[in-house]
Amino acid sequence: METNSTPQPKLFPGLDVLGRLVSVAWWRYVISFSWQFKKFLYLPAIIFFVAGVVFVVLGTMMASFRNMGSEPQDAGPLLLRLGMLTCGLASGGIILIVSMAVGVIRLAAFTRAYLLTSIPTPAELSSDDFKSTMRETQKNAFAQIGKSKGYIAKSWLLATLIVVPVIGVFCGATFVTGLATAPDDAQYPLITAMKSFAVPALATLAVTFVILSNYSMIILALSSMINMTIGQLVRRSLILLFTTAPMLTAVTVIVLILNTVIGTPYAVPELLHMRFSDGPDNLPLPLALICEAWQVISGIMLVPISTALLAEVLRDCISTDQNQVNVARESEPNVSESVTAESANTDSSAAETDN
Repeated sequence: METNSTPQPKLFPGLDVLGRLVSVAWWRYVISFSWQFKKFLYLPAIIFFVAGVVFVVLGTMMASFRNMGSEPQDAGPLLLRLGMLTCGLASGGIILIVSMAVGVIRLAAFTRAYLLTSIPTPAELSSDDFKSTMRETQKNAFAQIGKSKGYIAKSWLLATLIVVPVIGVFCGATFVTGLATAPDDAQYPLITAMKSFAVPALATLAVTFVILSNYSMIILALSSMINMTIGQLVRRSLILLFTTAPMLTAVTVIVLILNTVIGTPYAVPELLHMRFSDGPDNLPLPLALICEAWQVISGIMLVPISTALLAEVLRDCISTDQNQVNVARESEPNVSESVTAESANTDSSAAETDN
Protein backbone atom coordinates (compact mmCIF):
# COMPACT_ATOMS: atom_id res chain seq x y z
CA MET A 1 0.00 0.00 0.00
CA GLU A 2 2.15 2.84 -1.28
CA THR A 3 1.61 6.41 -0.28
CA ASN A 4 2.97 9.72 -1.49
CA SER A 5 2.05 11.74 1.56
CA THR A 6 4.29 10.95 4.50
CA PRO A 7 5.34 12.75 7.67
CA GLN A 8 8.85 14.04 8.12
CA PRO A 9 11.24 11.26 9.19
CA LYS A 10 12.42 11.28 12.79
CA LEU A 11 15.98 11.18 14.08
CA PHE A 12 15.22 8.77 16.90
CA PRO A 13 12.96 5.70 16.78
CA GLY A 14 10.07 6.10 19.20
CA LEU A 15 9.20 3.76 22.05
CA ASP A 16 6.08 2.76 20.11
CA VAL A 17 8.42 0.61 18.00
CA LEU A 18 8.82 -1.73 20.97
CA GLY A 19 5.05 -1.98 21.25
CA ARG A 20 4.82 -3.08 17.63
CA LEU A 21 7.62 -5.63 17.98
CA VAL A 22 5.88 -7.42 20.86
CA SER A 23 2.47 -7.30 19.21
CA VAL A 24 1.00 -10.61 18.06
CA ALA A 25 -0.79 -8.79 15.22
CA TRP A 26 2.51 -7.33 14.01
CA TRP A 27 4.18 -10.77 13.98
CA ARG A 28 1.25 -12.22 12.04
CA TYR A 29 1.66 -9.44 9.50
CA VAL A 30 5.45 -9.86 9.19
CA ILE A 31 5.18 -13.63 8.78
CA SER A 32 2.47 -13.19 6.15
CA PHE A 33 4.47 -10.49 4.34
CA SER A 34 7.65 -12.63 4.39
CA TRP A 35 5.78 -15.72 3.22
CA GLN A 36 4.36 -13.75 0.33
CA PHE A 37 7.87 -12.56 -0.65
CA LYS A 38 9.55 -15.98 -0.46
CA LYS A 39 9.34 -16.64 -4.22
CA PHE A 40 11.77 -13.76 -4.83
CA LEU A 41 14.37 -15.43 -2.58
CA TYR A 42 14.45 -18.84 -4.25
CA LEU A 43 17.20 -17.90 -6.72
CA PRO A 44 19.72 -16.48 -4.18
CA ALA A 45 18.89 -19.36 -1.83
CA ILE A 46 19.71 -21.95 -4.49
CA ILE A 47 22.97 -20.19 -5.42
CA PHE A 48 23.88 -19.92 -1.72
CA PHE A 49 23.19 -23.65 -1.27
CA VAL A 50 25.51 -24.51 -4.15
CA ALA A 51 28.25 -22.41 -2.53
CA GLY A 52 27.57 -24.11 0.81
CA VAL A 53 27.88 -27.56 -0.74
CA VAL A 54 31.22 -26.57 -2.29
CA PHE A 55 32.57 -25.39 1.08
CA VAL A 56 31.27 -28.47 2.91
CA VAL A 57 33.05 -30.75 0.44
CA LEU A 58 36.19 -28.62 0.78
CA GLY A 59 35.94 -28.95 4.56
CA THR A 60 35.87 -32.73 4.17
CA MET A 61 38.95 -32.56 1.95
CA MET A 62 40.79 -30.40 4.48
CA ALA A 63 39.90 -32.87 7.23
CA SER A 64 41.51 -35.61 5.14
CA PHE A 65 44.65 -33.45 4.89
CA ARG A 66 44.80 -33.16 8.66
CA ASN A 67 44.45 -36.93 9.00
CA MET A 68 47.49 -37.56 6.80
CA GLY A 69 49.84 -36.91 9.70
CA SER A 70 53.51 -36.17 9.17
CA GLU A 71 54.30 -39.25 7.05
CA PRO A 72 55.80 -38.57 3.59
CA GLN A 73 53.26 -38.38 0.79
CA ASP A 74 53.57 -38.88 -2.96
CA ALA A 75 53.88 -35.53 -4.71
CA GLY A 76 51.40 -36.34 -7.51
CA PRO A 77 48.24 -37.06 -5.45
CA LEU A 78 49.16 -34.32 -2.99
CA LEU A 79 49.46 -31.68 -5.75
CA LEU A 80 46.21 -32.91 -7.27
CA ARG A 81 44.40 -32.43 -3.95
CA LEU A 82 45.93 -29.02 -3.47
CA GLY A 83 44.86 -28.00 -6.97
CA MET A 84 41.31 -29.23 -6.36
CA LEU A 85 41.22 -27.39 -3.05
CA THR A 86 42.40 -24.13 -4.64
CA CYS A 87 39.91 -24.37 -7.51
CA GLY A 88 37.15 -25.24 -5.07
CA LEU A 89 37.91 -22.26 -2.86
CA ALA A 90 37.96 -19.92 -5.85
CA SER A 91 34.75 -21.25 -7.39
CA GLY A 92 32.96 -21.42 -4.03
CA GLY A 93 33.98 -17.86 -3.25
CA ILE A 94 32.71 -16.60 -6.60
CA ILE A 95 29.39 -18.43 -6.21
CA LEU A 96 29.02 -17.07 -2.67
CA ILE A 97 29.65 -13.49 -3.84
CA VAL A 98 27.07 -13.91 -6.62
CA SER A 99 24.48 -15.25 -4.17
CA MET A 100 25.10 -12.35 -1.80
CA ALA A 101 24.85 -9.79 -4.61
CA VAL A 102 21.55 -11.25 -5.85
CA GLY A 103 20.31 -11.57 -2.28
CA VAL A 104 21.10 -7.95 -1.35
CA ILE A 105 19.20 -6.62 -4.37
CA ARG A 106 16.16 -8.73 -3.47
CA LEU A 107 16.36 -7.74 0.18
CA ALA A 108 16.38 -4.12 -0.98
CA ALA A 109 13.13 -4.86 -2.81
CA PHE A 110 11.71 -6.50 0.31
CA THR A 111 12.73 -3.54 2.48
CA ARG A 112 11.21 -1.06 0.02
CA ALA A 113 7.93 -2.95 -0.14
CA TYR A 114 7.83 -3.38 3.62
CA LEU A 115 8.46 0.29 4.41
CA LEU A 116 5.99 1.47 1.77
CA THR A 117 3.24 -0.72 3.21
CA SER A 118 1.29 0.54 6.19
CA ILE A 119 0.93 -1.92 9.05
CA PRO A 120 -2.58 -3.35 8.70
CA THR A 121 -5.15 -4.03 11.37
CA PRO A 122 -5.98 -7.71 12.03
CA ALA A 123 -9.18 -7.31 10.00
CA GLU A 124 -7.30 -5.80 7.04
CA LEU A 125 -4.64 -8.53 7.15
CA SER A 126 -7.30 -11.19 6.65
CA SER A 127 -8.93 -9.42 3.71
CA ASP A 128 -8.30 -10.49 0.13
CA ASP A 129 -7.93 -6.85 -0.92
CA PHE A 130 -4.97 -6.29 1.39
CA LYS A 131 -3.30 -9.53 0.29
CA SER A 132 -3.68 -8.43 -3.32
CA THR A 133 -2.26 -4.99 -2.47
CA MET A 134 0.64 -6.63 -0.64
CA ARG A 135 1.48 -8.78 -3.66
CA GLU A 136 1.27 -5.79 -6.00
CA THR A 137 3.48 -3.65 -3.73
CA GLN A 138 6.14 -6.38 -3.59
CA LYS A 139 6.01 -6.82 -7.35
CA ASN A 140 6.35 -3.08 -7.96
CA ALA A 141 9.20 -2.79 -5.43
CA PHE A 142 11.06 -5.63 -7.13
CA ALA A 143 10.65 -3.96 -10.53
CA GLN A 144 11.72 -0.54 -9.21
CA ILE A 145 14.83 -1.91 -7.50
CA GLY A 146 15.67 -3.85 -10.65
CA LYS A 147 15.71 -0.58 -12.63
CA SER A 148 17.86 1.16 -10.01
CA LYS A 149 20.69 -1.34 -9.50
CA GLY A 150 23.29 1.25 -10.51
CA TYR A 151 22.07 3.73 -7.91
CA ILE A 152 22.05 1.05 -5.20
CA ALA A 153 25.51 -0.22 -6.22
CA LYS A 154 27.00 3.29 -6.08
CA SER A 155 25.34 3.93 -2.71
CA TRP A 156 26.77 0.74 -1.24
CA LEU A 157 30.20 1.34 -2.76
CA LEU A 158 30.53 4.81 -1.23
CA ALA A 159 29.09 3.62 2.07
CA THR A 160 31.61 0.75 2.16
CA LEU A 161 34.56 3.04 1.45
CA ILE A 162 33.58 5.20 4.43
CA VAL A 163 33.73 2.27 6.87
CA VAL A 164 36.87 0.60 5.47
CA PRO A 165 38.80 1.34 8.73
CA VAL A 166 36.04 -0.34 10.76
CA ILE A 167 36.11 -3.33 8.40
CA GLY A 168 39.88 -3.56 8.89
CA VAL A 169 39.52 -3.57 12.68
CA PHE A 170 36.76 -6.17 12.43
CA CYS A 171 38.95 -8.48 10.29
CA GLY A 172 41.89 -8.07 12.68
CA ALA A 173 39.70 -8.78 15.72
CA THR A 174 38.30 -11.86 13.98
CA PHE A 175 41.81 -13.19 13.34
CA VAL A 176 42.97 -12.58 16.91
CA THR A 177 39.75 -14.05 18.35
CA GLY A 178 40.17 -17.17 16.24
CA LEU A 179 43.68 -17.70 17.61
CA ALA A 180 42.76 -16.78 21.19
CA THR A 181 39.83 -19.20 21.34
CA ALA A 182 41.57 -22.10 19.56
CA PRO A 183 42.63 -25.18 21.57
CA ASP A 184 46.18 -25.08 22.95
CA ASP A 185 48.74 -26.65 20.64
CA ALA A 186 52.40 -26.95 21.56
CA GLN A 187 53.34 -26.77 17.88
CA TYR A 188 51.83 -23.28 17.61
CA PRO A 189 53.12 -21.03 20.42
CA LEU A 190 51.32 -18.05 18.84
CA ILE A 191 48.00 -19.55 19.95
CA THR A 192 49.16 -19.66 23.57
CA ALA A 193 50.50 -16.12 23.36
CA MET A 194 47.14 -14.84 22.07
CA LYS A 195 45.14 -16.25 24.99
CA SER A 196 45.62 -13.05 27.01
CA PHE A 197 43.99 -11.03 24.20
CA ALA A 198 40.81 -13.11 24.12
CA VAL A 199 38.57 -10.69 26.04
CA PRO A 200 39.72 -7.46 24.30
CA ALA A 201 39.53 -9.19 20.92
CA LEU A 202 36.01 -10.47 21.60
CA ALA A 203 34.86 -7.04 22.79
CA THR A 204 36.34 -5.34 19.70
CA LEU A 205 34.80 -7.98 17.45
CA ALA A 206 31.36 -7.47 19.02
CA VAL A 207 31.46 -3.66 18.80
CA THR A 208 32.69 -3.53 15.20
CA PHE A 209 30.20 -6.21 14.16
CA VAL A 210 27.31 -4.23 15.63
CA ILE A 211 28.50 -1.02 13.93
CA LEU A 212 28.80 -2.71 10.54
CA SER A 213 25.51 -4.58 10.93
CA ASN A 214 23.57 -1.47 11.93
CA TYR A 215 25.19 0.62 9.20
CA SER A 216 24.42 -2.02 6.55
CA MET A 217 20.75 -2.12 7.53
CA ILE A 218 20.49 1.68 7.48
CA ILE A 219 22.10 1.86 4.02
CA LEU A 220 19.82 -0.93 2.78
CA ALA A 221 16.70 0.89 3.99
CA LEU A 222 17.73 4.33 2.71
CA SER A 223 18.93 3.11 -0.68
CA SER A 224 15.77 1.07 -1.26
CA MET A 225 13.65 4.24 -1.19
CA ILE A 226 15.57 5.81 -4.13
CA ASN A 227 14.40 9.29 -3.08
CA MET A 228 17.64 11.12 -2.30
CA THR A 229 21.05 11.69 -3.81
CA ILE A 230 23.88 9.39 -2.83
CA GLY A 231 25.54 12.21 -0.88
CA GLN A 232 22.33 12.87 1.05
CA LEU A 233 21.95 9.15 1.65
CA VAL A 234 25.43 8.76 3.13
CA ARG A 235 25.04 11.81 5.37
CA ARG A 236 21.67 10.60 6.63
CA SER A 237 23.06 7.10 7.24
CA LEU A 238 25.89 8.40 9.41
CA ILE A 239 23.42 10.40 11.51
CA LEU A 240 21.07 7.43 11.95
CA LEU A 241 24.03 5.21 12.83
CA PHE A 242 24.29 7.12 16.11
CA THR A 243 20.65 8.03 16.77
CA THR A 244 19.25 4.54 16.21
CA ALA A 245 22.20 2.64 17.74
CA PRO A 246 20.66 1.57 21.11
CA MET A 247 17.40 0.16 19.74
CA LEU A 248 18.88 -1.19 16.51
CA THR A 249 21.64 -2.94 18.46
CA ALA A 250 19.14 -4.57 20.82
CA VAL A 251 17.07 -5.87 17.90
CA THR A 252 20.26 -7.05 16.13
CA VAL A 253 21.08 -9.22 19.14
CA ILE A 254 17.57 -10.73 19.00
CA VAL A 255 17.98 -11.37 15.27
CA LEU A 256 21.35 -13.07 15.80
CA ILE A 257 19.95 -15.36 18.50
CA LEU A 258 16.91 -16.18 16.36
CA ASN A 259 19.00 -17.05 13.30
CA THR A 260 21.62 -19.00 15.23
CA VAL A 261 19.18 -21.15 17.19
CA ILE A 262 16.86 -21.86 14.25
CA GLY A 263 19.13 -21.60 11.22
CA THR A 264 22.45 -23.00 12.47
CA PRO A 265 21.72 -25.13 15.57
CA TYR A 266 25.01 -27.02 15.15
CA ALA A 267 26.89 -23.82 16.09
CA VAL A 268 25.12 -23.31 19.44
CA PRO A 269 27.24 -25.77 21.51
CA GLU A 270 30.49 -24.31 20.22
CA LEU A 271 29.33 -20.73 20.86
CA LEU A 272 28.39 -21.64 24.43
CA HIS A 273 31.96 -22.85 24.92
CA MET A 274 33.33 -19.61 23.38
CA ARG A 275 34.43 -21.33 20.20
CA PHE A 276 33.40 -20.32 16.71
CA SER A 277 32.12 -22.91 14.31
CA ASP A 278 33.47 -23.04 10.79
CA GLY A 279 30.25 -24.75 9.78
CA PRO A 280 29.12 -28.36 9.79
CA ASP A 281 32.40 -29.51 8.22
CA ASN A 282 33.30 -31.70 11.19
CA LEU A 283 30.10 -33.73 10.70
CA PRO A 284 29.72 -36.73 8.38
CA LEU A 285 29.20 -35.48 4.83
CA PRO A 286 25.50 -36.51 4.48
CA LEU A 287 24.61 -34.85 7.81
CA ALA A 288 26.65 -31.78 6.88
CA LEU A 289 24.69 -31.44 3.63
CA ILE A 290 21.41 -31.78 5.56
CA CYS A 291 22.53 -28.98 7.89
CA GLU A 292 23.40 -26.81 4.89
CA ALA A 293 20.03 -27.50 3.28
CA TRP A 294 18.21 -26.65 6.52
CA GLN A 295 20.13 -23.38 6.81
CA VAL A 296 18.99 -22.41 3.30
CA ILE A 297 15.37 -23.57 3.69
CA SER A 298 14.93 -21.85 7.05
CA GLY A 299 16.69 -18.76 5.71
CA ILE A 300 13.99 -18.22 3.09
CA MET A 301 11.74 -17.16 5.97
CA LEU A 302 14.30 -16.14 8.60
CA VAL A 303 16.10 -13.61 6.41
CA PRO A 304 13.02 -11.51 5.46
CA ILE A 305 11.61 -11.73 9.00
CA SER A 306 14.97 -10.56 10.39
CA THR A 307 15.07 -7.75 7.83
CA ALA A 308 11.55 -6.69 8.80
CA LEU A 309 12.53 -6.62 12.50
CA LEU A 310 15.41 -4.26 11.78
CA ALA A 311 13.44 -2.21 9.23
CA GLU A 312 10.66 -1.68 11.76
CA VAL A 313 13.12 0.10 14.05
CA LEU A 314 13.97 2.43 11.16
CA ARG A 315 10.44 2.87 9.80
CA ASP A 316 9.81 6.26 11.41
CA CYS A 317 13.35 7.47 10.56
CA ILE A 318 13.21 6.71 6.82
CA SER A 319 11.52 9.04 4.36
CA THR A 320 9.17 7.06 2.12
CA ASP A 321 8.05 10.14 0.20
CA GLN A 322 8.05 9.04 -3.44
CA ASN A 323 7.41 12.61 -4.63
CA GLN A 324 11.16 13.12 -4.10
CA VAL A 325 12.20 10.17 -6.26
CA ASN A 326 13.53 12.43 -9.04
CA VAL A 327 16.42 13.69 -6.91
CA ALA A 328 18.10 10.33 -7.34
CA ARG A 329 18.30 10.82 -11.10
CA GLU A 330 21.70 12.50 -10.84
CA SER A 331 23.08 9.20 -9.60
CA GLU A 332 20.94 6.79 -11.60
CA PRO A 333 19.30 7.91 -14.86
CA ASN A 334 15.82 6.67 -15.64
CA VAL A 335 15.07 5.79 -12.03
CA SER A 336 11.35 5.83 -12.68
CA GLU A 337 9.37 4.90 -15.75
CA SER A 338 6.89 7.57 -14.80
CA VAL A 339 9.55 10.22 -15.28
CA THR A 340 10.28 8.97 -18.79
CA ALA A 341 6.59 8.73 -19.61
CA GLU A 342 5.99 12.23 -18.28
CA SER A 343 8.83 13.60 -20.42
CA ALA A 344 7.44 11.86 -23.50
CA ASN A 345 3.99 13.30 -22.87
CA THR A 346 5.47 16.76 -22.46
CA ASP A 347 7.37 16.50 -25.74
CA SER A 348 4.26 15.25 -27.50
CA SER A 349 2.19 18.15 -26.16
CA ALA A 350 4.85 20.63 -27.22
CA ALA A 351 4.87 19.19 -30.75
CA GLU A 352 1.10 19.45 -31.01
CA THR A 353 1.27 23.07 -29.82
CA ASP A 354 3.87 23.92 -32.50
CA ASN A 355 1.68 22.40 -35.18
